[in-house]
Amino acid sequence: MAELLQQISGRMVDGVLTCRDASGKEMKMGGDAGPRPMDVLLMAVAGCSTLTLSALLQRDGFKPSRLEAVVEGVRAEEKPRKFVSVKVTFLVSCPGLTREAMDKYMVITERACPVMQSLSAERKLEYRLVAE
Repeated sequence: MAELLQQISGRMVDGVLTCRDASGKEMKMGGDAGPRPMDVLLMAVAGCSTLTLSALLQRDGFKPSRLEAVVEGVRAEEKPRKFVSVKVTFLVSCPGLTREAMDKYMVITERACPVMQSLSAERKLEYRLVAE
């Protein structure tokens, strides 16, 4: 099975780490320069799972007027203080979208999101259908 290699570089200058992806996009971390690494991991979960869910909804003809993700991570008390659980709560407003369909989308999203699958923590996705 072929594997895909992705590479990120990081350079520390004056207490600020600047990470750059292969296309040159940058993110700063450290001090007040940007988010902490564990927050970046939760942002990656939010991004990947939301984009996955959005693609599934669009594929099936749904057009949500609201699609938000709130990600909570619980960290271990002992070092290295990794995440022991990660929960994503989606807030969704979408005409015609049923709870049964969302239950199905949650299962598919969790399985299809590579960031979620990369975590060894317990993973949970839930949703709230909200009125427009």
